[in-house]
Formats: sequence, structure tokens, C-alpha cells
Amino acid sequence: MIRRGGIYKVLPNSNKLYDICFPDSIASSDAESYIRWQGSVIATKSTLFLCKGSSVATDTYHNLLAVKKIRKYTFYKDFEFRVVGEGNCQIDLIAMGKGENYIYEHVISSQSFFGSFLASLKFNDIENQYDTLYLRISTYEDTTISNIGIFSNPITVTNEVSIAYCICSYNHENYISSFVKNIASQFLQDPNIFFYITINGKPYSLSFSENFNVLKNRNIGAAGGFTKSIITALNSKHHSHIILADDDILVNKTSIYKTIALLKGLKPEYSDYLISSAMLSADEKWLQYERNSSLTKRGFILHGANEDTRSKDLAFYTAIAPTKLGIAKWRYCCIPVKVMKEYKLPLPIFGHGHDVEYSIRCAKNILSFNGICVWHKPSIKKYNEVMEDYYLVRNLGIISIIYSREFSKLRFYYIFKKFCTNIFLFDYVSAKLNIKALEDILNKEYLSDAEILHKKIVEYKNQNIDYEEYEGSIFIPTQQKRIPKTKCIFKGILQYFFNIKRGSVSSFGGDSRNIKSFFGKKRAHIYIGNNLYRLYKFNFKKTWKLMFLFIKLYIKIVRMDSELQKELIFFRDNFSELSSWENIFKNN
Repeated sequence: MIRRGGIYKVLPNSNKLYDICFPDSIASSDAESYIRWQGSVIATKSTLFLCKGSSVATDTYHNLLAVKKIRKYTFYKDFEFRVVGEGNCQIDLIAMGKGENYIYEHVISSQSFFGSFLASLKFNDIENQYDTLYLRISTYEDTTISNIGIFSNPITVTNEVSIAYCICSYNHENYISSFVKNIASQFLQDPNIFFYITINGKPYSLSFSENFNVLKNRNIGAAGGFTKSIITALNSKHHSHIILADDDILVNKTSIYKTIALLKGLKPEYSDYLISSAMLSADEKWLQYERNSSLTKRGFILHGANEDTRSKDLAFYTAIAPTKLGIAKWRYCCIPVKVMKEYKLPLPIFGHGHDVEYSIRCAKNILSFNGICVWHKPSIKKYNEVMEDYYLVRNLGIISIIYSREFSKLRFYYIFKKFCTNIFLFDYVSAKLNIKALEDILNKEYLSDAEILHKKIVEYKNQNIDYEEYEGSIFIPTQQKRIPKTKCIFKGILQYFFNIKRGSVSSFGGDSRNIKSFFGKKRAHIYIGNNLYRLYKFNFKKTWKLMFLFIKLYIKIVRMDSELQKELIFFRDNFSELSSWENIFKNN
């Protein structure tokens, strides 16, 4: 029902896609990623209160409607915004488009409402000239907005959608408890989605909702946990799609609703595409780490890296970002069941890289839509040498050998560079793990029981720790001084050929470390989060010993490329089979 000036009008039936998201509050750091406002506005997750003379707009990262993109990939054509509220206001429906060198806007319709109202603003762009849509609400008197929903006219073709939302979890009971309570509980009566969780290791002491299938597993890594959930979901013969999601992410229910809506309207020619989420920071929620990524011979390219989602320009360009072939990371990735049946199951490779290999194997285009996103811990708080310097190096080495036509140079541009980076950062533990990764490719250790091998690698790392760890606080410059290239080379020659060094450097950990600032130093204080620091020390003899060993192994792998490729292709083709995984799970 709608009341405008006291007159009610029945709205036509429409297909609801999803609701506009409101921020936690106006004071939250990412509020402008959800709404833009002028004047006095109060916001909660469920309500917007606008004082007289104020306004809000939804031309934002999470709420812009990517109308042209949706029209291209789905059967949805005509759209409608419905606003539930009370007060006295004007609501404008505004379209945005991209010109040659600028973004233009056009008011499609403008209506005034008072009292209790259910506003309806429709859009039918026959010429398909606009890229995005948003609403602007301006108040004449105090106004409360309790809901903004986006609808489309009923379509003649609706896909049957049943999603298996699969989680692999290890030691993240707090995250899972929050997910069950705040997200999964919202879908208890929704026939379109059911949840599967494989818990690697010790069971959780929490009550799961009725829409969960809880599976027990030993700690055989993310690939093992995901695959157990995948197999269980496939055996139900009920699902059309599988979402693979990390256990330590924050996700809002609108991301899931958007995914369901897109799948229901997806055109047949795009039915084998994957849907992958953007990743934002759980600490600075306005910060986008990446929209999506791709793998090249030089390593990963992060598209939309380190961008401010509060920016209106970013919101627009994210909404119109093109579909491309890339890496669908399993932080939140939707894969059609028919694709999984065609390309088999993941490889049993504990740690990072299973999703990378699967993306390359499937070679499917990846859809990304603004607002389908998750929030993750900053890398500085997640950095783990075993995962980053053993598993990622080993597994990318395996990928570079299997898919050598495209990624043979990955070993030089990524793995060799990663090892050298660790050496130049005095991180000898990580450098040794890089060497161990190459040794284990040659020794076929990837065929070993994943749980036993992981324990060995952790023990190996602990035995080789040569840094000091302490609590405290030291000054770390947020911006590194620009050091001339010739000065870096001179310092490097003195340090690595004549063992001449002095002083210390302080830096954030993970990818924040800048090699240039380490040249010529004999100590490095690295902040790893939670007021913890590590003290690394330069060791001349250890540096050269590790470098010679790495180069020797690297050359051996290059020389044995054809032999290793045959072995690893056999590994991929046979160990991704259901029967192979069933043998692995027999040991549970």
C-alpha cells in the first residue's frame, strides 16, 4: 500500500531482489560507504532518521544499483525502488552514466510524500544508456525511513536456485558463533540456501541452527575441509550452486541475498560463470583490499587494491567493473554445481593455493558485483610464515609446473623474488621455508598425509626460529623516506659482499616491509600486531649459505621441468577424484 496525501494505492506485484544496506551509525568510519548525507541524520542498521532540511543518497559502494551490468547478465530489465517511511520528504530517482571523460547524472523521477508512505519509483531504460541508479531523499519535515527495497518486474524465466554455503573452519569458534547467530539465522525459512560446515580438529561447543549440517574432520587443511562439505552437498543432489567461504570473515546478509537474486535471473550463456566477492578490511571497514585478482607470471595482481570505498568515483567504477578471467578466491566464491562435476574436486594441498589452482583449472569468467563483499583481518595480523612461505611457495611452484605454458616464469618472478625478499629482510626462517617448499616438490611430499606433513612443517619452522619476540612500542614511520637507487645499491654491495652494516630499521610486518630501508642495516624491528615485535638480525654467512642452497634447488627444478610436469599432472588428474578424497577421509 502507498499513502500520498492520505490517498492509498495498491502496488503491482514485483520480484524483490534485495534491500539497501544502512550503516551501523553515522559515526561509523564506513558510513559513507552506505549512504551520503547532508544535515542532521541518525542511522542504525534498520532505520534512517532525517531531521527537517536534511538529505541522504545511496550513490555508494554498497548501494549503487549496477543496472546496465545486471541487465547484461540477467533477465531483469525493469526496476523499482520502494521506500517505507513516515514524514514529509521528496524522493528522487537518479541515473548515472559514463561519458568519454566524465560521469553524468540525470533525475529520472521526483515525487513528494507525507504521512506514512510506501513510495514507488520505477525505472525502464529502453535505450540502456545508464550504468547505475540511486535514490536521494530530501526532507521538508522530520522523516523516518525504515526500509528501501529494490525490485524488478516478474521475469518469464526464473532459475531454480539452491545454494550449499560451505565453510571450512579451524580454531575460529567466535567467528562461527557470530555467523550462526547473525547471518545463518536470517535464512532459517529460506529454501534457496542451506549451510554446511566442516570443523577441522576439536568440535565447537555452540548450538548450530537447524539449517546447518555440521561435519567433523581432522586437520587436513582448507582444501580438505572444503572438500568434505562439497562432497556432502553434492551427495544431497539438491543444490545448484556451492558457495565456499572462509570461517574468519565478516559478511552481511545482503551479500547473500544479492547472490541469490543474481543466480535466479542469470542468463543461460553465463550460467557457468563464478561469482567472487571483494575483500575489505575488518579493522578499517572502508578500506578495500581487493575487488578481485588475477595471476600472472610475475605473481598476483590485485584489482582495486587499497581503495577507499567512501569515494563516490570508486563506488561508480566498482559498480561498472568488467567481468574477467581471474582467480576466484574462496573467501566467498560461488561455483555452479555443474562446473564442479565437470572439473572434479580440489587438489589435496594443505594451505594456500587450492583455490588458485582450481580457478586456473576451470578457466571460467568471474562476476563481481558491488556490495558482494566480505571483511577480513589486515594481512599484518594474519601473516603466517608456514602458510605464506611454505604452502604458498610450494603450491604456486606446483601450479607453475602443471600449467607451464602460461606460468613457467612464475618460478622466477614470484618464487625466486619471494626468497630474495626474505633474505634481504633478514627473515631467515621464511627463507628456509621457501627452500623446504622446493625440496618437497622434488621429493613428492605433497603426496604425504596432509595432517602429518603440516605438523612436520610447523615443527621445522619452530626449530629454525632465530628472531627475538617482545612486547613494546617503538616509532614506525608511516611513510618511508625515499632512498635513491644508487645509494641502495652501494649499501647492498657493502653489506652483502663486505659484511659492512650498522644501525637498525623499524617497519610494519607482512607486505608493508620495504626492502630499500633494510639495506645496510644490521637489525630490524618488525611489528606483527597486538603490540608484538620481532627483532631480526643480519647474518652474513647464513645469507650466502641459504642463497647457494636455494639456487641449487631452483636450477634442479628447472632442469627436471618435463619430468616434474608429468608427475604433477598425474597428481592433479587422479587426486582430485572423488575416490581419492574418500580414501583421505577414511583416516578421520
